[in-house]
Amino acid sequence: MPDKKSFWRENGWKIAYFGGGVLFIGLSRFVLPFWPRFIILAGWAIGLAFLFARTMSRKD
Repeated sequence: MPDKKSFWRENGWKIAYFGGGVLFIGLSRFVLPFWPRFIILAGWAIGLAFLFARTMSRKD
């Protein structure tokens, strides 16, 4: 198992990307109308799908 420092250095931005999207889902409903929020969240979901595919196809 890799040490904790290398895990966070490698995956910290992925966790932050996911967490930022989850926070945006919860908080944006109070300040943004549906269509701009929908476009932003669709882009986030596509980015998350690419991130997942890239992570799963990586050969360790």
